[in-house]
Amino acid sequence: LHGSSAEIRLNVGSGTLADPMPVTVEAPQFFLDNPDYPITFLYDESTAEPTSPGTYSVTMQVGGATAQKSMELTACDINACTPVFSVNDDGVPSMALYYKGARLTENTDYTVQFTPTTLQPEETCTVEVTGQSKFTGSRTLTYKVEQERTPLTADMFTLSQSQYEYTGDPCVPTVTCSLEEGTDYVVIGYFDNVNAGKAYLEIAGQGKYSGSVKLAYAIRPVEADA
Repeated sequence: LHGSSAEIRLNVGSGTLADPMPVTVEAPQFFLDNPDYPITFLYDESTAEPTSPGTYSVTMQVGGATAQKSMELTACDINACTPVFSVNDDGVPSMALYYKGARLTENTDYTVQFTPTTLQPEETCTVEVTGQSKFTGSRTLTYKVEQERTPLTADMFTLSQSQYEYTGDPCVPTVTCSLEEGTDYVVIGYFDNVNAGKAYLEIAGQGKYSGSVKLAYAIRPVEADA
């Protein structure tokens, strides 16, 4: 799209239904901030974002002009999710799934089946997880119910960096500890890790370890030139 004072470009790619729509707009910031020129997106003539896999026509409408491109969306593989297994005091197992830090909804995004459905200490549980809606595929997991479990504490972990300078990109420190990732703990996700301020990552215990901890770090704003 071309205007008297701005050129606006519609960029459309491919992606999964579980991620933000792969649609971006390139335009001068003064135009994007102008409330007199709101930008509207239509997906096959609907303002609602798609919920099923397929090829969609994306139309951008702004200032009486339009631009249109095609977009391919697929369901997200359930194996890309982080599983967190737990057992309550009555021996009843449960499974939470996270995708990029966001918790999925059981019986909407996935179904889960446990064998057996009630567990004794030192017993092994087989978990069958099947994707639904925006997620596809299945996976089989096994967990052993430990007799005693140690609560996670923040001092078990060290971050590779405690401070970052804002760049506009996600700040993702690595974790160092004596525990084994995937067996003793899983990283649920990173949160508030783009803009300046306090960011954190969340870790959940597995196997011999229980509970969860949040490890905080800072993102400093860019200092203005004197």
